[in-house]
Amino acid sequence: MTAAQPVTRRAVLGWGALAATGALTRSLPTRTRPRPDASERARVVVVGAGLAGLSCAVALLDKGWDVTVLEARDRVGGRVHTLWDPFGPGSHLEGGAEFVDRDHHVLLALLARFGIGTEERVRDLRSEIYVGGRRSDYHLRAEVPGGDLFRGLQRMADATSRLAATVDPEAPELSPHAERLDATSLATWADSLGVSPAVRRLWELDFIVSDYGSASKNISLLFYAQQECFGSSNPAVVEALRIKGGNSLLPMAMAAHLGASRVLLGRAATSVSLDATSATVRTGGGESFTAAHVVMACPPPTLRRISFLGTPLPATLRSAIAGTVLDPITKVAIPYRGHPWRAAGWTGESVSDLPYTYSWDATDSRPGLADGALIAFTAGPGGIALTRMDDATRIRTVRAGLLAAYPETAGHVDERFEAATVAWAREPYTDGGYVNYRPGQMLTGKPAFRLPYGPLRFAGEHTEASGQYMESAAASGHRVARALG
Repeated sequence: MTAAQPVTRRAVLGWGALAATGALTRSLPTRTRPRPDASERARVVVVGAGLAGLSCAVALLDKGWDVTVLEARDRVGGRVHTLWDPFGPGSHLEGGAEFVDRDHHVLLALLARFGIGTEERVRDLRSEIYVGGRRSDYHLRAEVPGGDLFRGLQRMADATSRLAATVDPEAPELSPHAERLDATSLATWADSLGVSPAVRRLWELDFIVSDYGSASKNISLLFYAQQECFGSSNPAVVEALRIKGGNSLLPMAMAAHLGASRVLLGRAATSVSLDATSATVRTGGGESFTAAHVVMACPPPTLRRISFLGTPLPATLRSAIAGTVLDPITKVAIPYRGHPWRAAGWTGESVSDLPYTYSWDATDSRPGLADGALIAFTAGPGGIALTRMDDATRIRTVRAGLLAAYPETAGHVDERFEAATVAWAREPYTDGGYVNYRPGQMLTGKPAFRLPYGPLRFAGEHTEASGQYMESAAASGHRVARALG
């Protein structure tokens, strides 16, 4: 990664934000004992039908395992959630993960396997800033109060690169100052760099809240250093693609490949009983499923709804389950007649201190559409505030923010359709956007999710060296499948 352009992480959850390199698919220790010969012989139960769980299940089926996937919702995909026909027949928006990098090889291979295409984002790489009541072109605004904007951002990028160079991304706990870095918040480190308040504020909004989906005070400096080791800084690679037709086509295709008898919807796991050689999952409907292995492919807040019985879990794992959170993230999409921001010479891609954090043109991969939409992604303090609102108030608040940033949209909102919104912290089987490990959590919490515990394994973006991407979720499923053999 180059120092000049820290990598963006908006592809994770958002309508902006779920990167992995080949190193992310490093396997856990190979199974050394034979599969059991009891009734659960060669069976694996996967809890969660998001990308992590379905990727794991497909890989295990390829290896000859008998796989059952239990999903609490009435749909597959988890945080991959396409909204169909929100603004008229044939339209779609991403209520969950949206963008794909060109180097997301695991995800692209899955798309190729299931015959699903991608579409190029036709992007004007300029973007806008709206801070302090003033809109300006990000790439033309050289000065901010208190100093040179790009000189300050470059200083922070250089410091980030030096920090990342001290960390082994695959084993950050071995870094010489790992304990100190983990105990330190990203905010404390950023404040120590001595840049102007204006630069510090813009960096917080654009490179942290917009990219990581959380405020810097909530992020372990060790986690930040690790994450900054991954990804590309090339704008032709980062967030360059969307899945053609909607991201949910991929989990739907994987579920269809597995078959309705293997992917069971509306089955919320309530308990997992463990012994030395098998595990039994029970659901709220009273069903039970016994298998040689259970893969928990669901976010940590969902794990807190499940009782783990029998063989006790280690204290480090119990602590990781109890303390790992997903930050509140909201998304709002506003439909417009035409593309009034384009007509006025703006891109629609903006970072702001308004009630929304980051916006972009939802139709930039379908440039031929007559009408458009802006998507507003909000995290950090703004995400918390918007999450507390009901849908109508949240939409009204964000719509006012977008109007302030783009006054040329006045009178162009397409009143034929309702705006669309998702507040992920209100989703009962997600409870947030994606994981940022808090100060003090990296040395014990994250590693705990990657270890085997008898018949129990964990998958999900939060278990990968590089998290927060669809790629990370899919890679985690493959990692666990390889470990099971």
